[in-house]
Amino acid sequence: MKLLTLIENTAASDKLYTEHGLSFYIEHGGKSFLFDTGASDLFAKNASRMLVDLRTLHAAAISHNHSDHIGGVDALLDYCPNIKIFAKKDVLNGFYKKAGVFHVPIGQGKDFFEKRAENFVLFNQFQQMADGIFLLSNEVFEPAFTDKTLLTKKNGKVVADDYTHEIFMVVFPTGDIEDGYVVISSCSHSGIVNILNTARQTWENAPVLGLVAGIHLTANSGKKLICSAEEIEKQADLIKEMDIGPIYVCHCAGQKGYERLKIHLGDQIQYLRAGEELEF
Repeated sequence: MKLLTLIENTAASDKLYTEHGLSFYIEHGGKSFLFDTGASDLFAKNASRMLVDLRTLHAAAISHNHSDHIGGVDALLDYCPNIKIFAKKDVLNGFYKKAGVFHVPIGQGKDFFEKRAENFVLFNQFQQMADGIFLLSNEVFEPAFTDKTLLTKKNGKVVADDYTHEIFMVVFPTGDIEDGYVVISSCSHSGIVNILNTARQTWENAPVLGLVAGIHLTANSGKKLICSAEEIEKQADLIKEMDIGPIYVCHCAGQKGYERLKIHLGDQIQYLRAGEELEF
């Protein structure tokens, strides 16, 4: 499999656009897929500059209903009007960020999905996207750092987000379960350790060949940590115990979060920028 970062907060070249958003282009089994669309059409502009033809996409998935991941959907549909876009049914809830006494919308409302109902495939918990590619929702709820400024609407009330709308992707590069898989997670709001453990309890005997993830450790600028150094060390120690392959972080991990994780994970971890490509 090949993974190419179309948009991210940083870029490997000054010829590529950047924004607070994330989009991955994935090739696997002779087909191509998109995981998230960034905050705007910049992922598509970068794709063009990197000679990636979005018109050949087989399917797409949206990791969660925050604007920095779903904002480019209309740009995607300009290239692929009939594409199927997979997402959790919980994306239909309202999503907000707390700013003082205000609740600022940060996701798309039901009308957005109703207007594009022919494109969206909304599922409950587990979905096979293609041969060797699966989409999962977190099922392990051990204590993890959560951003208390992120909110959702349930039963008519705005409450702390429990991230039931968030999914991650698992790809088996060879197509054989026993050969192992790669975990791809855009923000990991429910805890990257919980997400890894969800994958491991789903495929108990398969090795984790690698992890590509935004890990929500910083504010939008990527320069300010929103959790303690102790919490980051705890996460890093738990990841080390898992005996997984190389780790590539990006987006909401931020440079500060990456630097803190690298203190504990060393050469196992690298930062992934727009324009950079991975093969597994």
